[in-house]
This record gives sequence, structure tokens and C-alpha cells, in this order.
Amino acid sequence: MTYCRPDPKADSKCEIIFGSARFTVLTERIIRIEYCKEITFENRATQSVINRRCSVPKFEFKIKHNLLVIRTPVIDLQFKDDGKIFHEKNLVARFEWPQFKGMWHFGKKDSGNLGGTFSTLDGCDGDSAPVRAQRSDGSWYNTDKLVTRIPEPGFLSKNGWTVFDDSLSPALENNDIWA
Repeated sequence: MTYCRPDPKADSKCEIIFGSARFTVLTERIIRIEYCKEITFENRATQSVINRRCSVPKFEFKIKHNLLVIRTPVIDLQFKDDGKIFHEKNLVARFEWPQFKGMWHFGKKDSGNLGGTFSTLDGCDGDSAPVRAQRSDGSWYNTDKLVTRIPEPGFLSKNGWTVFDDSLSPALENNDIWA
């Protein structure tokens, strides 16, 4: 069982810095990947991810010349440091567990992603929302027209893998309060 305590900084035993990349093995099925030429990586909590300090999962890694290989019981990830930011030829993962077997490369579109959730704070339900219009007095109202909303990618996929890009989530400082 994986245990996480509230701490945005992962255990350093889970981190591998190779060239301008950092890989953090959070669980046997989750590897966080980051690339930064200046080698200054994000350790703050974000609005999407507040905990990264989990128990150290079972994994091993090897470095030979410009190739990093990370193996967990589920994932075999390979990064070839060619001096460039991640791309489809330098970052590849193969995975296998009872329900799924497959391959992912950086930039691969997840055609089986089941989609994320819609916010319900806007009074909308489902995949369509009323078009709002503004009156001459400045107030807003819902028209009879509906617009289809497309969800962002979610955490579940029929392909057995998914990518979650947390880079645009607001970073939280120690005293930030959020709901």
C-alpha cells in the first residue's frame, strides 16, 4: 500500500536527476517527469497536486552513457539525453500489468482518455452549457442557446496510461488557503 503524507516535496530517494531532466518515481505506476535547462525544479504544491511524499516504491534505475532506464514492476521508462527537451524519440515508456500492456512516447495523444469533470459551480450540468449574454444595464442572463463543452483530459484512459500536465496549475505557497 502506498502512503502519502501532506508534503509537496517527494522523498529524495525517489528522484533521479539526469541532464536537465528530473524523474520522480511516486508509485510503481506514476512517474513525474520534469525538464528544466537551469535544473531548478518545482517542489511546491500546486492547486492540482498537494502531496508527493509517498512511501518509496520498488524501482531501480541505470545510467549508461546518455541513456537513463527506470524500471518499476509495471513501467520501463527510457530517456535518451540528446540535449533537447522531451520529444517522441528521447522519452519512451513500456508498461504491463494484468489488464493492460502497451507503449507510450512523449507527445502521444491519448485517444482512450475518458475526460475530466466539468465544474458544477457555474450552475451547469453535463456536457452543454447555456450561452450567457449581457444586458444593457450590465447584468448577465442565460440565453436559450446551448454550447457543447469539451472536458479536459482526465486521469482514466481505456489505453491503460494517461498524462497529467500540472505545469499550468497555480503553485501554492506555504500560507496559501484554497478550497
